[in-house]
Amino acid sequence: MSLLSSLPSRPNLRQLKNQAKRLLKAHHAADAQAAQRLRKWLPELANRSDAEIFQVKLALKDAQRAITREYGFNEWGDLKRHIETSLVGTPIHEEERQRIKWHWACVEAWIPHTQAEMNPLERQFVEAAMGEFGGSFKRLPGTAPPPVRTHTAPSNPPDIQPLAALLKQDPTLIETAGSAALAATFRSEGTDPIARFLVEQGACLECPEGTFRGVPKVHTPLLNAAGEIAGGQLPIDKMRIVLEAGLADAWEASIEAYPGHNYTHQTPLHRAAEYGHAQLAELLLRHGADRNMDTVRLNQRDTALQLAAGGRGGLPGWKARRHEVAQVLLAQGAYYDLFTACALDDTERLGELLAEDPMAPHTRHPDQTTPLHWAAKTGALAGAEILLHHGADVNALSSNGETPLHLACAVVPSIWLLAENGANLNVQDDKGRAPLHLATYGGHIESAEVLIVLGADTRKKNRKGKTPLEIARMGCRHLKPKPA
Repeated sequence: MSLLSSLPSRPNLRQLKNQAKRLLKAHHAADAQAAQRLRKWLPELANRSDAEIFQVKLALKDAQRAITREYGFNEWGDLKRHIETSLVGTPIHEEERQRIKWHWACVEAWIPHTQAEMNPLERQFVEAAMGEFGGSFKRLPGTAPPPVRTHTAPSNPPDIQPLAALLKQDPTLIETAGSAALAATFRSEGTDPIARFLVEQGACLECPEGTFRGVPKVHTPLLNAAGEIAGGQLPIDKMRIVLEAGLADAWEASIEAYPGHNYTHQTPLHRAAEYGHAQLAELLLRHGADRNMDTVRLNQRDTALQLAAGGRGGLPGWKARRHEVAQVLLAQGAYYDLFTACALDDTERLGELLAEDPMAPHTRHPDQTTPLHWAAKTGALAGAEILLHHGADVNALSSNGETPLHLACAVVPSIWLLAENGANLNVQDDKGRAPLHLATYGGHIESAEVLIVLGADTRKKNRKGKTPLEIARMGCRHLKPKPA
């Protein structure tokens, strides 16, 4: 049986059912082309004239059978199974479907208009800017777990022709959807030519307003773009294109706090420091972000340098990358404060500051941490010893009741040093967590063992009545029971 037509690249049953309905409607309207198709694909009508075919009472299932045979299948059920198994079930199809879904879910949070507010042509324009693959998929409220992000570059060079064709069809797209399309390029790798094309056509970055999924849109597009680039360790070319075109200011800040976070006035430079992206930091500094070097990120009130020097957590290698950003900021003249010097274990700078102010070990950061907190959490042992020698309080409490030992729960050498100098092993923070709770929850096996050897109370309960072992069962990556 020869094929009249081939299946679309992304077929679905709804499309094919609509085709069958249109064929049935054409038959009712005595359309000659419909009669020809029915005669060709339905054996019982093979020898009938047009007039005779129009007299036959056809049902929707007959039209579906004709459509089925046009695509080379004997029965509608065969075609349905082919779509459900051979196409929908393939990794490529699923990857593409998930890519588009999650790309939209993330992009909508920081573009002026949501997907639902756009017309079909505008949505098509934005999706054409997304590239072949990309997007650091994030878990959103009420959604399924995201697919795994791959960092491989697209296998094919990005194609700007679909965008150009859509603009030719409707030139106003660059005004109505250009900002969203440009924002979408920041979530994909290898889309630099698309970003450049959009900028050349006049696309700009508009600040979003309102809410998305009940969450206020408080971050500027450039701040979100900086987070995407820094968090994914992506190339900086698109950011360079936007900054050189004058579409955004490298020093613009997010004035409001994002829900779930207690800080405001965050800038792209803070993002580069937090995630450890030295190239991005250098680019931002060349375009005026130097005015932000000493801007504090409220409420934690960290400068970009302090974030780079004392940031905790993240994937392997983040500490080294953050320290690389710290060196970039210092080279550009950022103020080298006491807390940063302690976090970087710079005993020479620490000595200078102690000479200027012998009471420096008792200085408090706005979050009420001391220099010893900063040395302990980064494993800066030489600096910690100097601070302790100069009278630093080993059990000083921060604003949320954490001692240096709480912050050192993942750093074994710091735990030994603090314990040797009288650290309280069982002191509890404002949530009732002792250092052992934090060690077991974070999956820091060696730290937990050292704390137990030193005498930490394994039965102490936090405010929710959980012991360190029970916390380990809840969240510890290694100590919780493995599923059968």
